[in-house]
Amino acid sequence: MTKMPKILTTPEGKVVCINIDADIQLYTAPASQPRGTDIYAHTAKSGKTYFYAFHWSRQKEQNRCELMSEERVKEFLISKAQLCSCAGLSDEELQTIEQFFPGLFDETA
Repeated sequence: MTKMPKILTTPEGKVVCINIDADIQLYTAPASQPRGTDIYAHTAKSGKTYFYAFHWSRQKEQNRCELMSEERVKEFLISKAQLCSCAGLSDEELQTIEQFFPGLFDETA
């Protein structure tokens, strides 16, 4: 049986069919936490890339997804890269992020 994709809508009313099993994961929250946010990139049939957050919880809260603007994703990823703990970015995540946002972590000062 094929798993149905989750449907999100853009502010313009366009339908985006996401699938966390098939879309590219840019950031994975530490599984040791009681809740977290993972970031994904989805390429639509049109060729446009949409970014979304998957907010998950080990508690009795419901998991949810939300579309994110490119700017919000960049801000989120930069904030995670600034962390020195296990919640920072892995080498694999850094490589994947570089594919979508070349130079995001380059020094600009």
